[in-house]
Amino acid sequence: DPPEDGETHPDSASGLPWPVLIGFVVLLIAVGFSASLIFEIGPFRETPLPPSPLPTEPPAAPTPPPVPTKPPIAESRARPQAVKLAEELSQARLAIARDDLDSAADHLSAAAIIDRDNTTVLEIADQLVYRLVEQADAATEWGGWTEAEQHLERARRIAMRFGIDTNSIDSAAKRHAGMERFSIVGPHDTAAITGAVGQRVVIILANRDRRSGRIEGLDGAVLLLAVDSDVEGGVVRYTDEISLDAIASIRIYED
Repeated sequence: DPPEDGETHPDSASGLPWPVLIGFVVLLIAVGFSASLIFEIGPFRETPLPPSPLPTEPPAAPTPPPVPTKPPIAESRARPQAVKLAEELSQARLAIARDDLDSAADHLSAAAIIDRDNTTVLEIADQLVYRLVEQADAATEWGGWTEAEQHLERARRIAMRFGIDTNSIDSAAKRHAGMERFSIVGPHDTAAITGAVGQRVVIILANRDRRSGRIEGLDGAVLLLAVDSDVEGGVVRYTDEISLDAIASIRIYED
């Protein structure tokens, strides 16, 4: 029973007042409840966060198919140029072989436009110079002085264009300058023969023999040739009669 005023209710165990005892009992109950929760659930642990995914490389783009390659413009142009060069050089060689030096020079010029420093171009240029000098020498044999000069001049231009030595050209020009000038006429060019009366001539016969002297004139179809013959004690002059039909050509010198 609750104590009356002025009295205390003794606790049989401890002698504590009832309010304190009741609070202590409540505390024990709370502690026991908490311990049961911990035993059932387990101690509190911090929930780890799931690991962040590692960065992944983007998938490689598919390899595009190879682009068809086109030959460079320079190469595509070089092929027909090389063919053209070979053709021009071949034609130049053939022209030289048949002594058509005009055509050879034209083909050489066309080849030089494509490749001036090509070894074969330079070789053919050297051959052409050599043949032009030969033709100049041949022209002097029949009195073609103008033609001989033209051949040498053309040879000189080609030599200078391709850096070829001009010694052979210079030697030929000097040789020609020291030659006696003459013209050649046929045996039936009676006007030229009568116009050369008194001039020194060399007559080339059909049998390749030669006669030298000065023209005295014509007697019909016979050429009258004054010949000076050296004999002991002096010079004897006589007239040689030569049929025009027996003459191949007459070389008339410019005295």
